[in-house]
Amino acid sequence: MFKKNLLLSILISASALIYGQRKIYFESEAEKAIAIKGNSGIKSKLSTIVNENGLRPAIKFEYITESVISKFSSVLWGVGFINSTYSNFANENSIKYSLQGNVFVEPRWYFNYKKRILSGKTPGNNNGLFLALPLEMNTSNLLTQNPLNINLSIPLVIGLRTDISSKLFFEVAGGAGFFTDFSSVSPMPVLGISITYTL
Repeated sequence: MFKKNLLLSILISASALIYGQRKIYFESEAEKAIAIKGNSGIKSKLSTIVNENGLRPAIKFEYITESVISKFSSVLWGVGFINSTYSNFANENSIKYSLQGNVFVEPRWYFNYKKRILSGKTPGNNNGLFLALPLEMNTSNLLTQNPLNINLSIPLVIGLRTDISSKLFFEVAGGAGFFTDFSSVSPMPVLGISITYTL
């Protein structure tokens, strides 16, 4: 009787151990399948910029593509236009309109993406917190007769992306970095909110 009970206990323990190992194995495989996805779209963004007129708010319209480089990292790149206003130095009451072209490359790391998915949240359009290093090259004002100049900004930002719908997502990001017109370098704050329509 004792031997039968011992054998039964061993079989039950072995079955539980095997089942547990299988469960851990399948969970591990599921975790390995978690990864962000690439996309492209049209972005409208309200943000701070630095140009020849100093720090000011601006509205950007950009075409973006997000290319995946690892399970939780990507590179955003694209082109667009920057719309802003500034005061005429000769007449402070005169407001002028500025239009600039821009190109950008932005490495990103979605550092809590896996944790969100494992907690049961939907992946959406790569929803979650991210750390980014956007490198942006802008032209000077295209609407003046002045020679065309190029400036460069390199901030480090932390942000959040969340879905509005299956085709729309919202982002907010802030940080700080450097701005240069290739004759001098100055620090710059960065703050922006945007809405992107995916294509």
